[in-house]
Amino acid sequence: MAALEYSAFQEIYATAQYVVPETNMCGERTLDSTNYLIANQYIDFYYEPLITGGKTGYTSAAGRCLITTAESEDSDMKLICVILGAEEYINEAGAIEYYGHFEETVDVVKYGLNNFSMAEIYHRGQAVGQFDVAGGENSVVGEPADNCKVLVRNDFKESDITFRTEVLDGGLSAPIAVGDKIGVLRVWYKNVCVAQTDILSLSVSKKDTMNSIFDGGVIT
Repeated sequence: MAALEYSAFQEIYATAQYVVPETNMCGERTLDSTNYLIANQYIDFYYEPLITGGKTGYTSAAGRCLITTAESEDSDMKLICVILGAEEYINEAGAIEYYGHFEETVDVVKYGLNNFSMAEIYHRGQAVGQFDVAGGENSVVGEPADNCKVLVRNDFKESDITFRTEVLDGGLSAPIAVGDKIGVLRVWYKNVCVAQTDILSLSVSKKDTMNSIFDGGVIT
């Protein structure tokens, strides 16, 4: 995930074929990716449009391994798929009939895209609670500091998602201005915390000067 934040890595990771220019030491060379899910120069049977990049790996101890990224046009979800220790099948003629890591990658990616989706669970401007303000003229309403989507199963129940709020330092004191951080919002999907953000005030709470006057024993 960290590497994919760099455009140069993304370009290399997604390149199926690259031509190395001629130099004074060597002629022009063509390098082909060993990830047949994006490179169909030799075996187009494995080409899969859902796969946007990948890197193969192999040792006799580790087996066939493959890390890929995938996404579909009708989904805003991007997947990272990791296959380790896949076993190939070699037929009697000595040819590889089943690679393992390519086939399993496609199965896992399609399962993910078909059974999961991104659901918006909160957004800016959404009221997530009303909070008392000590010494204030009124309470304030809070909103999330940002928008958030989380990965859920397509058949998830909204009742499985709960919002939990916590105000700063155990309580708020006036004055409170619009945009002030007043707490933290945590969202739980069943027993897992899937998102967290600051709560910002949507309204103003000035100091209650009338109560302050009476509290001080002065009537004007």
